[in-house]
Amino acid sequence: LSRFTMGQPEYRDNYFERLPWDWYRKSFTRYQEYYSLSSNIGQQQLGRSPLQGFIAELEWLPMQVNFKAIFGRTNRSVALSKSLSGFPSVTHGYRLEKVIFERQVRGVAGLNLYQKRAHTDFIGGEKDYNTIGAFDFALKVVNKVNISGEFGVGKLDNPYFRDTTVIATGENGTGAGGVLKFEFDKRAVLWPFSVEYYYIHKNLVSLDGSIINSNGAVNDGGYGTESVYDAQLNANMSNEVGQLANNRSGVNLKLEATLKDFKVQFGYSVSQELMNTSDTITMQHRVNSFSRSRFRPWFQAGGPYGRIKSTWFRTFETVDIGNESYDPNQREAVKFSGTEVDSIAGNQGRDLLGFNVIELLLKYKKKIGKKHEIVLLNFSSINTVKEGFNAFSKIDDKTYTSLLFNDFTAAFKLTEKVSLVGNYAIERFKGSERTTLSPDVAAKYEDSNDPTRITNNKDRIINQTGQMYAVGIDYDINKTTSVHLRTKYMTHEDKNFVKDKFSGFETNFELKIFF
Repeated sequence: LSRFTMGQPEYRDNYFERLPWDWYRKSFTRYQEYYSLSSNIGQQQLGRSPLQGFIAELEWLPMQVNFKAIFGRTNRSVALSKSLSGFPSVTHGYRLEKVIFERQVRGVAGLNLYQKRAHTDFIGGEKDYNTIGAFDFALKVVNKVNISGEFGVGKLDNPYFRDTTVIATGENGTGAGGVLKFEFDKRAVLWPFSVEYYYIHKNLVSLDGSIINSNGAVNDGGYGTESVYDAQLNANMSNEVGQLANNRSGVNLKLEATLKDFKVQFGYSVSQELMNTSDTITMQHRVNSFSRSRFRPWFQAGGPYGRIKSTWFRTFETVDIGNESYDPNQREAVKFSGTEVDSIAGNQGRDLLGFNVIELLLKYKKKIGKKHEIVLLNFSSINTVKEGFNAFSKIDDKTYTSLLFNDFTAAFKLTEKVSLVGNYAIERFKGSERTTLSPDVAAKYEDSNDPTRITNNKDRIINQTGQMYAVGIDYDINKTTSVHLRTKYMTHEDKNFVKDKFSGFETNFELKIFF
């Protein structure tokens, strides 16, 4: 339907990992297109919501009108533990689309309605409703400028929301949001770029849509889902450039340039939460994300410290945060016997969180002789989360978390049928004295006679390094059949949380046949 109602979140592909349904006929074409195309060519294949039900489409060609309807159940509307019990839940959505211009300005506009209707049980169950109405459009102006956007209103009605938020704040469960994007291509400017602004209230929620959810009142699978299995709640997500999240307003900027055989893509994102609703931050582990997502899949409190969240192809980590008036000397010493466990101060006194992202993708392609070709891809990003609105990702005393990531991929066309690929990736994730502190490392004290006076916790913060070394080979047997071998060595270690450590090998062999 649309981004707000039923769409796909934007995630960057890993250039080394192969999708199980990779659609390329020639293996090396994959890397040639990663070089030549600006868009993320794989993310649309990672569909968010499989549907069991019915889809109808009606086109009225003389009026250039298209109508779509869906009715059924998705994996986002049925609790995993009740998926086979006939849980009373149904999702339906509608889209009416019209071509509106065809000359100097060409484009389409659509009206969308999305509804999830459920109850907590069969007999006298309470409502678990979620509704979104949205208008979206996409225009191309004189074949040079694309203008697109969406504006919508959502309404929630479920037991959790009624029993907590409504009573505490008097909210009526509604929330509005909008996104507006301008794209300028090579015919308009020397270096193509896009700029996007969005504002999305926390009550505008569709777990079937492209918005990353920060609202704990909406559960993945419905009200009956336990929080440890809620795979779609990512409160205060340290986002990628281009991702949309509710309870957030922000700007996404993308720019690209071509310099002979080199291509440069630059991305920048700045955003801020709208309301202080959570005392956690969620970040994404990009190194070994696919492998780690299978360690304990779909469980949202995994790992030795209960912070790892796993979904299909993605691995996240959630950390607790303290408030802006944090004073190390005022932390409550719960236990002191060589190590210490702290109770982190609540978040009610802090400023609204600000999120910054800088991304840089460098691409290079070169033919070597008549038969060989090499493609090099290097992606770097810096993510920071701190208090207040910040235009730049400077790491300072107000920073809660920082993430530095670099991924380098080299692909070499050996023959028409054989290609080689290698990859190295590294990730550095650091917390601060205002995030979860390690119980494994003793704090340093100013006064040994007064163990409640803590003066230095810098040796107890989250301090992680993850790495991946990988090689692979692709062999195209014919136009429709190919084999692919991938092997990697992975490591992960937190210097202060000593149990958070692993290393190992993983090898995958794939036979692909298209019919």
